[in-house]
Amino acid sequence: MSVLITLIVFLLILGVIIFVHELGHLLAAKWRGVRVDEFGIGFPPRLFAFKKGETEYSINLIPLGGFTKMAGEQDAEAERGLQSKGYGSRILVFASGSLMNLMLPFLLMIIAFAVPHPVGMEGVKVHSVRDGYAADIAGLQAEDVLLTANGVELVETIDFGDALNEDPEAPLVLEVERGGELLPEPITLDPGNYYEEDGVYKAGVGLVAINLIIGSESGWSAISTGFVETGRMYTAFGGWVADLFTGKARLDIVGPIGVADATAEIIPLGASVVLMWAAMISMTIGIANLLPIPVFDGGHILFVLVEMIRGGKRVSMKWRTAWQMVGLVIIMGIFVTVGYSDIARLISGGSLFP
Repeated sequence: MSVLITLIVFLLILGVIIFVHELGHLLAAKWRGVRVDEFGIGFPPRLFAFKKGETEYSINLIPLGGFTKMAGEQDAEAERGLQSKGYGSRILVFASGSLMNLMLPFLLMIIAFAVPHPVGMEGVKVHSVRDGYAADIAGLQAEDVLLTANGVELVETIDFGDALNEDPEAPLVLEVERGGELLPEPITLDPGNYYEEDGVYKAGVGLVAINLIIGSESGWSAISTGFVETGRMYTAFGGWVADLFTGKARLDIVGPIGVADATAEIIPLGASVVLMWAAMISMTIGIANLLPIPVFDGGHILFVLVEMIRGGKRVSMKWRTAWQMVGLVIIMGIFVTVGYSDIARLISGGSLFP
């Protein structure tokens, strides 16, 4: 996949998510009577800007964020300032960006099902093989066509995982076609080289369909399916969070480099899958921003809640600044660690996907 195409798609996804997030802050602020001085997409230096009413709208060079600059973000005495508003207004303004990110997946999923997309598949082909795992050790190669597994025909990619997990302690015998010709001997995967991930055994092989059956939905059908599938995505996320507390799942944090690398793997699967990927990113960003970390929107909401508990006594600027610095250090530490992990995965040829 062209690096340029990947970069364009990644920045487009990120740009839409950032725009929607900041639009939420903008609309909520204006609704609650807060003066918005600037609405910016990207970080300075500024490329161009225009002013409408009391708000300046700008596009900036660094496309990794955005901002909604409001009056009185720190000063409760500022005219029509954010901090001069009541508890509910402030919480709404702080939460609105994340709420918009959490609503965006519904729209993206509707579009994903409305555009032409795979509705079925025929045949299973190897897309990638991870070094050191069962598929690699057994000799499977990219572009191999998998015909049967333990004598059962493989029609869809999910059939492979079903066959492997039916008895993960037994060898998996594959009938393979390579270069248009049937291999004279089957390829056997050794269960000793499988690995387990989230309770599922895997062989270190990425599969794609040989032929995709393309279709699309329209009208209420696309809306209904989009809402249902978005609901399933949120339910699955909730289940994953629950599994974190029980130890059944692990937390893998991925930074911009990892997301961009994963986007390169997603793009060949088509516009519909890219939209679903964007929906998942938007959901993740929306939830992450509500975490009670001082530099996040959730951190600002936390300060308001503390003020409510203290009967209207605000957290002092000294403590607010101190906690924001602590939060910034934590986030920077996470970014450095995650960035190193992403780069190491990229260099090793690893993938976010099984």
